[in-house]
This record gives sequence, structure tokens and C-alpha cells, in this order.
Amino acid sequence: MNLRFWQWRIVAIGWFTYAAYYLGRVNLSIAIPDLRESLNISSQEVGLLGSGFFLSYAFGQLISGHLGDRISPRLLVFGGMLLSTAMNLIFGSVDIWGLMLVAWTINGFFQSTGWAPILKVLATWHSAEQRRKGAGG
Repeated sequence: MNLRFWQWRIVAIGWFTYAAYYLGRVNLSIAIPDLRESLNISSQEVGLLGSGFFLSYAFGQLISGHLGDRISPRLLVFGGMLLSTAMNLIFGSVDIWGLMLVAWTINGFFQSTGWAPILKVLATWHSAEQRRKGAGG
């Protein structure tokens, strides 16, 4: 198998990996109506869930980019995805708003372990010239 085959394979794996991250990130919007009804959560509490997630996600982006340069990006992506999955499971299994807030905020941090490390892996498989040209290069 030639290098081109492996490059496309790595791009496909990166794409599917990042799509899997999205499944653990955008699922809250679907659950909000049921959460509000079944747990009597207010609009303010829903807003705090989103704020906690995105603040920790933004903070985590800064750390994940730096960590991806220090440790194996594949290990960072695997660990982040595994821990994000755990936070999603915890979030879905509790009915106490405070615990939900903690789990969803931590999920935001682990969600941030996707983008920068995946790009680093992709960059190691493609030359600078190929990256400048884009997918057709």
C-alpha cells in the first residue's frame, strides 16, 4: 500500500473521530425539553449548563493544544474521548442539577481534546506542500 492510501485513511479516521466528538457535544440541545419537563430545570439552569460547558471547552482548547505538543496526540484524543463518554454517561444517569452541571462542564474540557491533536496527527501524514494545496494536492 502506498503513502497516498495511508494519507486518505488517516484523513477518514480523523473525520470520523471528530464526528464522534460532536455526538458527545451537541446531544444536550435535543435533551433540553425533556430535562426541563421531567426535572423541572429552569431556563437559567439550562443556560448555566451551556455556559459551564463552553467555558471549560474554551479553556481546554488552550491546554489541549499545548498538551498535544508534549504527549502523544493519539493518546490525548483517545483519553479525551473516553473521558467525555464517561461524562456523558454520568450526565445521563443523574437527576440532580448540580451533578449534571459538574459532569457537563467536565465534558466540555474533555471535548476540547479533539481538534488540535487530530490536526497534529493529520499534519504528520501530509507534507507542508500538500497542506497548502488542500485535498486535491
